[in-house]
Amino acid sequence: MPFMAAAMLSVSACGGKKGAESAGGASLSENVTEVAPFITENVGWTDSITVGDCKAVAKIEGLYPQKDNPAVVDSTRAWIASQLEVLLNNCGGENTLGLSPVKEDLENGNRLVSKAVARLLDAARNDFKGFVKDGISTSYEFSADFDPIFISDSLVTYSYSSYVYLGGAHGGSVGAGQTFDRNNGVQLTYDNTFLPEKRPELVAMIKNGLKEYFKEGLSQEGDTVNLRDALLINPDTLPLPAFAPEFTRDGVVFTYQQYEIAPYAAGMPSCVISYDELKPLFTSFVTPLVPKAE
Repeated sequence: MPFMAAAMLSVSACGGKKGAESAGGASLSENVTEVAPFITENVGWTDSITVGDCKAVAKIEGLYPQKDNPAVVDSTRAWIASQLEVLLNNCGGENTLGLSPVKEDLENGNRLVSKAVARLLDAARNDFKGFVKDGISTSYEFSADFDPIFISDSLVTYSYSSYVYLGGAHGGSVGAGQTFDRNNGVQLTYDNTFLPEKRPELVAMIKNGLKEYFKEGLSQEGDTVNLRDALLINPDTLPLPAFAPEFTRDGVVFTYQQYEIAPYAAGMPSCVISYDELKPLFTSFVTPLVPKAE
């Protein structure tokens, strides 16, 4: 079932997935900063299937880029499609077609998400056919959403999250973000954001942020908080998060995925580092794009 509504985003927000809504009647987030409108479309699709005693439900929704600099609109649309492709690849059976979006899909958000939902349910259907033969009863759940969580004159940050439950002990989640140069659609990555020689300093800052994230469950030796209690890896060899850093109003967010460095119960360890702290680490490409202090 589809739904659609236009939205003009001209705010900056962070700290949550639903930081901004449409102008003209809908509420805006707190700490609003007016910038040129980044126009999106509210899209979504929900469907389900039942095969024997097995049922699957799939739901994808979000604010789809509609109008701004064509380069950044194309770039953000392609990124959203790539996240849905990954979702399908992680859930699809070997006989299930991939998403493989064409130009018409990328230009129509509801067409894109409905296609992704259909592919997810195709994958479930393939599984269920075998389950029915073996007398197995189970349920699957797929969900995903995407929204811009920060918008400035120079940057747009999109956030994406997904949840998959395939009948096991618990489901699995993904929480990813991507920041784009609003002038040309270039994605901000670790390589073009931080000076290579400053990586050790960046990792050290992230470690301090993780100590704050885990502070309730860590032992302390004198003035030193021991990260080894919380991580599945040696903190001395801590990698940067698999997904790109997210530029927000309060600073840059670094998020690790489930099981990336810590047990499932730890969720997605993350931290926010202020722009002032990171300023000496930025490349000349990113420095002019960094939001100014309010």
